[in-house]
Amino acid sequence: MAGYLALVGEMGLDIVLVVMCFAMLKLTGRQNKKILCLLLISYLLAILADGIYNLTLNVLLMKNTVLVDSLYDIPFIGFLLFQAIAWFYIFKDSNKSAAPSKSLLFYFPYIFTAILIFCVFMFAVHWQLRYTSTIGFYQIIDTVLEAIGFSFATMSMIRARTPFVQLLGIGYLTVVASDFMIRYGVVNNIIIPDNTFEATWVLGLLLSTAAFFLLSRNRTKPQKTSLSLTH
Repeated sequence: MAGYLALVGEMGLDIVLVVMCFAMLKLTGRQNKKILCLLLISYLLAILADGIYNLTLNVLLMKNTVLVDSLYDIPFIGFLLFQAIAWFYIFKDSNKSAAPSKSLLFYFPYIFTAILIFCVFMFAVHWQLRYTSTIGFYQIIDTVLEAIGFSFATMSMIRARTPFVQLLGIGYLTVVASDFMIRYGVVNNIIIPDNTFEATWVLGLLLSTAAFFLLSRNRTKPQKTSLSLTH
């Protein structure tokens, strides 16, 4: 039963996020359209990744073979890639007024934390998988992209002036944190059906959905000014 709830909850919220991204496109300026398009593509890929993952591992209780892992991990890598790029543009847009010299010093702790998270997961955690195996390679790529996304998301949350970015960032980081805990089992060859962290994953998607709902409530009329995501 829990597997079906995770499947419906995650896929359902991914679909809602796709619809809300698409709805917001016509209300934003050119730079923000790029961000929303990147987020839109990432959520489309998330529908595939979350759907296949929950269907195969939580509902059908299939073994996590290389084929099964590839079916959900390849679109998930796409999700993380487009999320990281989107957060880069959010950070770039929200950081326009900052002095370059001050920015580097100000953001160093966040960059250092992202590097530390990557190093701890890669070298402090004992892996049962080989790094050079197909599944091991997927986990490395996931970890790299999540560390990059983490750094840009946290830096954006500090600089951005809108509740949208704050809430969207919290939602994204909740998903990333949940994935790290689930991945810990993967690298140790332990797949737990109906993992508790599926619930926190759904919470992260709910927070992201709430961010878009808040943005839609604060929209301006198209004929006056375009809607800004970061200011």
